[in-house]
Amino acid sequence: MAKVTAEQAATKLTDWRAVNEQRDHLVRQAHDAGLAINRIHHLSGIARSTIYDILEGKRGRARRTTT
Repeated sequence: MAKVTAEQAATKLTDWRAVNEQRDHLVRQAHDAGLAINRIHHLSGIARSTIYDILEGKRGRARRTTT
């Protein structure tokens, strides 16, 4: 992996966060468009159990936390 500066790493993480915040919406949109859960899983790399949670409304912007 290529070396990056601290600022570049911070920018990449910020970019990743912006995309990741759209995850649940994109999963719902794909399912509503007719994509099967298995296809969503293969295209996105998201676990099927997580996809089911998203579709059942158990996930939103907030993530599960362990206490």
